[in-house]
Amino acid sequence: MSNVTPKLVWPEDDYVDEAFLEDHQGPERIDYDALVMLANLPPLPEEILSRCPALPVKTRASAEYTLVLDLDETLVHCSLTPLDNATMIFPVVFQNITYQVYVRLRPHLRTFLNRMAKTFEIIIFTASKKVYANKLCDILDPRKNLIRHRLFREHCVCVYGNYVKDLTILGRDPSKTMILDNAIQSFAYQLDNGIPIESWFQDRNDTELLKLCSFFEAIPAMGRDVREILRRKYRLRDHIPFYSIIHQQEGPGRLPLLEVPPPPVAENNEEQLITQVAPKHPQMVQ
Repeated sequence: MSNVTPKLVWPEDDYVDEAFLEDHQGPERIDYDALVMLANLPPLPEEILSRCPALPVKTRASAEYTLVLDLDETLVHCSLTPLDNATMIFPVVFQNITYQVYVRLRPHLRTFLNRMAKTFEIIIFTASKKVYANKLCDILDPRKNLIRHRLFREHCVCVYGNYVKDLTILGRDPSKTMILDNAIQSFAYQLDNGIPIESWFQDRNDTELLKLCSFFEAIPAMGRDVREILRRKYRLRDHIPFYSIIHQQEGPGRLPLLEVPPPPVAENNEEQLITQVAPKHPQMVQ
């Protein structure tokens, strides 16, 4: 019965008055390994630059602006080992083995998706496997009226063992496209299109998605290039000074400053099926 899509019973989130929420600022710190990767970012190879867009051309009925959403640790936390307080469990067949996927939903996810779908063309872009992510999207959006398109690991570019989401594969106007992701290296080639969000695992008091609703909803009315808006708000280049120096003065990949760590080696099928960050305390920099 692994091909049966279970029906999701959405949990009731606690009421939060958005008027009392602080503005969304993104993570307080950035993972050191991500900074190393960004400092050594190579130029995209010609075969990647010449790829045809993976998505169909927008129709007149499509929203003018596009919002790209990561899945794991941005919208949900999933595991192949049992999770306390899992919202749901669903089976996935991968390499002829049936796995049970345990899912926690980030607080206020339903509100976030419903509100964003009214303003944006929503695209899920995940570094996880299609067989898992597609089924999860079917559960989150069974009527397919929220998520317009889905992209998976095969659409990513592998850079030093990291799955990078090069947004040119969307075929969308970069001045009207944003990506929300908990891993800053995921949008390394379009840093000014990115909104970094704190990784989520289980905090039921989390309000990050709710904080973003009003901010996102106001962007189309501004009529400005989203890259200008996001660059001024999050100032990611200021938080990563050596990355800024490389990109402003020399260009990506021309002046490696730090030793790049070796690519991670997948030890089991769990790592190959779901791509996620571990709930750990890595070396951080302000």
